[in-house]
Amino acid sequence: MKKNNEQTYKFKCTPIRCKYDTEDFKIYLVKVNPDSDIEVNPDGFTTILGNLHKLILQVEYEVTATIKRDKYGISYRVI
Repeated sequence: MKKNNEQTYKFKCTPIRCKYDTEDFKIYLVKVNPDSDIEVNPDGFTTILGNLHKLILQVEYEVTATIKRDKYGISYRVI
């Protein structure tokens, strides 16, 4: 759920691997354009998560998300 003070990011990404998959929650490791404002890990990838349909790997998607910082690092919750 989006909080009023959270910034929304709209960006294109390409899923590389599904890291977690249940019927109503998925986590994907994705590649983003290096020139974007999206924060990436040292390997150049980031994570998107949320109530997503199954994404096709290596196909580019445009997502709208809010940033999430927790004990696992930085990820983007798709809204």
